[in-house]
Amino acid sequence: MTPAGAMALIRSPAGKKMMKYSATSLICVVISSSLLAVLVGILHWGAFPSALTACAVTTLPSYLLNRFWAWGKSGAGHLLKEVAPFWVMAFIGLAFSSWTSVVAQSYADRHHLSNVPHTAVVDAGFMGAFAVLWFGKFLIINKYLFASDPDESDRSQESERVSALAAARDGGTLETPAFDATVVAP
Repeated sequence: MTPAGAMALIRSPAGKKMMKYSATSLICVVISSSLLAVLVGILHWGAFPSALTACAVTTLPSYLLNRFWAWGKSGAGHLLKEVAPFWVMAFIGLAFSSWTSVVAQSYADRHHLSNVPHTAVVDAGFMGAFAVLWFGKFLIINKYLFASDPDESDRSQESERVSALAAARDGGTLETPAFDATVVAP
């Protein structure tokens, strides 16, 4: 992929969604990781209750930021089509991250790590699990939970075609990520 192609992808509707999803993930990583570090490192909670609390606290801002900002949805979310599946995905992530946190804590305990490295190992186990699940969640959210209205998608693609044809008419080139083709003036 060329730099121009990467920029075109980032500027496309799907690219913008991915960037906002990434920013939302980063925000939630900071919140959950900080909370986990406080619970494990300062309050000396175990890995499982710390991971459970961090996941539960972070799921609400994750849902709201993804739904309203990244996917641009408005109005109330549908309980069975959006809210419940989002929480199910969050708690599948919780189960996986809790398991990796407990494994990481066991490793830190076996190696008699002091408080700061111990906390870092547990936090790394927790965050590593979510890193593994990150892309899969994006695909599920994009395709099923907050999928665009098909008519809206058709209008967006038609708008991109019109822009490409206008650029071609004016003698320029325009890469259209939706079609992954370059339109050149005849």
